[in-house]
Amino acid sequence: MPPFALKSDCFERSLNLLPVRLTKKEVCALLRLSLNELRMYTIEDKEFPKAIKNGTTKQSSVYYDYNEILQWHQIQLSKRE
Repeated sequence: MPPFALKSDCFERSLNLLPVRLTKKEVCALLRLSLNELRMYTIEDKEFPKAIKNGTTKQSSVYYDYNEILQWHQIQLSKRE
């Protein structure tokens, strides 16, 4: 790798960029959930953000909108109070 090339994560942090979309694993890490718990939220919680499919095939990647996940979490916190 050339000395001037930056890794993506390092570059994003230097610009303070937030992710637009998250993978299932990233959502789990953000919310401290297991993949099974995430699956249960998507099935049982009608307010949980819907996944965005990145293609038309069955094997297409699935993403979640970062802001929708944060908004859902804020709603959950407000319900607690």
